[in-house]
Amino acid sequence: MRTRLFSAIFLCAAFAFSLQARDLDNHGSFGISFSGMGLNGAYHFGHSEYVGTFRRDGFFSIGFNYLRPIFDNMEIKTGLEFGRFNYRYNPADGAWTDANLSLITIPLTVRYYFRELFFINGGLLLDFETSRSPFLTPQSGLGLVGGAGLHYDIPFVPVGIFVNPYIRHRSLLLFSGIDDRPSTRTWNVGIRFGLVYNLRH
Repeated sequence: MRTRLFSAIFLCAAFAFSLQARDLDNHGSFGISFSGMGLNGAYHFGHSEYVGTFRRDGFFSIGFNYLRPIFDNMEIKTGLEFGRFNYRYNPADGAWTDANLSLITIPLTVRYYFRELFFINGGLLLDFETSRSPFLTPQSGLGLVGGAGLHYDIPFVPVGIFVNPYIRHRSLLLFSGIDDRPSTRTWNVGIRFGLVYNLRH
């Protein structure tokens, strides 16, 4: 239900803003994207004797992005994204409980295009948690993202769409220290859908 609701919000917002296509001769592009299909997970890093376990329980994210051409076949991308990640946690006593995480993310990535329609992308993630379960250690930090996708510019109108399967691994470098508990690492694999708006000269 939650995924369907945010899918509807995404589509309405996308068409309302008349988002348009990538153009390598322009001043950049603004875009909107949504992801809610895929897998998310969390695990304890270190302290192998620690027996608490996580189970994935769905996620969604929505983002507003800016893309800037730097070569004929390459763009840099940044923006602002909000994500909600849900887990179930078992602290080894057999009782599963909710463990959720909300993040604001600033991506700093590069897209490389080949054969016009296809691209690969990758780069850094700056994550800032807005809320988290006490079962998760602080998640504000630096992570990595990589993926591949398809970008299609609709003929005769400045409108483009893209789909981007990806994998993200967060909190590889934490912004704050933690106590002697094992630190938590989070990841997700998903498919991002989006539209972009081209800025004219």
